Amino acid sequence: MERKRTIGLVVALLMIFSVDASASSNAAVLANYRCVLYSSYVSGRVTDWGKLLPAMEKSYQENGGDDLLLEIARTHYGLVAFLINNNGEDEAEPYLKQGLAEVEQLLTRNPSNAEAMALKASFTAFRIAISPYLGPFLGPRSLGYIDEAMRLDGKNPYVLIDKANAKQFTPGIFGGDLDEAVGYYKQSIAAFERMDPSECRWVYLNALANLGTCYEKMGQYANAEATYRKALAIAPNFDWVKNFLLPKLQKRLAKT
Repeated sequence: MERKRTIGLVVALLMIFSVDASASSNAAVLANYRCVLYSSYVSGRVTDWGKLLPAMEKSYQENGGDDLLLEIARTHYGLVAFLINNNGEDEAEPYLKQGLAEVEQLLTRNPSNAEAMALKASFTAFRIAISPYLGPFLGPRSLGYIDEAMRLDGKNPYVLIDKANAKQFTPGIFGGDLDEAVGYYKQSIAAFERMDPSECRWVYLNALANLGTCYEKMGQYANAEATYRKALAIAPNFDWVKNFLLPKLQKRLAKT
């Protein structure tokens, strides 16, 4: 009897160690993907994400993990935003559909996943950007999703940046407000800065860049320049800021 108990204990311990090792391996894979995404984002090669996504999806199919699926959805989100901003709506649409399907999968398993809910709000807004005639129908839904995400976790930096983006890019008549957007960007940035600085988070840099563009829209050029310079202090080769946003602002200031 004692021998059976001993064997049972050994098997249980082996199972625990196996789960721990698997979790550790999955975390390492996820961290590696995040750093590859970050590097591509900084260098302005966001379209490379389309080549990375199949490998990420294969890892998810083999190992599972909601954290990885959430990162895949967020990668679709960033790629869709980049393509839309560069007049690639047709190319963006299949990525949008896939990202939305991943978010729905996450929310089916956990309806309280605030980050997934915030991504659902953004993907819905992207549908409007691609097909503006859907605005009257999907606009209220998108705003409802982001409000629900804030209710679920209003201190989450990923939720806060999506709330800020909604306030910046939604027309004022439908609830957009640049002053409120600035407040949410600042909260998001502060929350990111309380996290482990050694981890790769491209969304943190995105929050800084978007805060700068928001300041520009408000005519607060000194604040915009300071924000861009802060981003470059963190990532000196941040292509979007270094080669586009900051030079464009400096040209504007030179004319005044």
